[in-house]
Amino acid sequence: MKRIFNNKELDDVFEKKGYITTNLLDRSQIIALQTLANNLSSETDKFDKNIESDYDLSFFRENVAVKQRIFDELWHFFEKPIAQLLPDYEPLIINMFNKLPGTGEVPIHQNWTFVDEDKYTSVSIWIPLCDVNKSNGTLEVVPGTHRNVSKYRSPSIPWVFRGMEEVLKKQYMVPLELKVGEVGIIDDSVIHYSGDNHSEQNRPTIQLILKPKKAKALHYLGGKDNPHHLKIYEVDAQFFMSFNMNDRKIAGSFLGEKTVFNPQLTEEKLKEVIA
Repeated sequence: MKRIFNNKELDDVFEKKGYITTNLLDRSQIIALQTLANNLSSETDKFDKNIESDYDLSFFRENVAVKQRIFDELWHFFEKPIAQLLPDYEPLIINMFNKLPGTGEVPIHQNWTFVDEDKYTSVSIWIPLCDVNKSNGTLEVVPGTHRNVSKYRSPSIPWVFRGMEEVLKKQYMVPLELKVGEVGIIDDSVIHYSGDNHSEQNRPTIQLILKPKKAKALHYLGGKDNPHHLKIYEVDAQFFMSFNMNDRKIAGSFLGEKTVFNPQLTEEKLKEVIA
């Protein structure tokens, strides 16, 4: 079993379910974070996007300088509390995320493969800046779908659960109901989703994607004509800072290539995976 957390009980739950929820921030830290997030958000250009979406995500911004400031200032804030929870992890991506009232569905997905998952586990820490539940579009996960659904994931590789989206949303998703100061931490390979914000208030959150310090950061590029034929690159946090999903040029070190077939997920297979 891979050790991820300082707390063995959290490791055990994470190993079984692919996610945990836990307390991270006290009241003074919450107030400081909300102030910092408001200041950073006020400086972003809402029209500075390279990807159109029904929600506001800093990852889609063109302005690298703004994204670098978000990364630096939020990591400066989170580095110590996260080190107490996850030893020897470092950030690859730090996102600010907001859903306006009546908007914001994020389609079902798995996060990309960021490390060699036979050896390491990358995680996403989801940090709400307000109380969250299903009504305002909280994060929802399919417990137990980590590691055994698809090992190779990127924007150029097709999802293996195509055609199962409605079944997953209606029957298998578990919404994370969190108070401010609590966080959800997911294995990046777990299937997850978030719906529209049906409340009358904005739903702001922060996402940190972390990898073990000793693990190489990887990116898999599926072939344009054959998405099962993958080119493998070693990359770094700066690569993701300027990444554009519309551009197939990879600014990284080429490590090799392989042909893989992620088997299409069926409901029968899903039940076996999560059993």
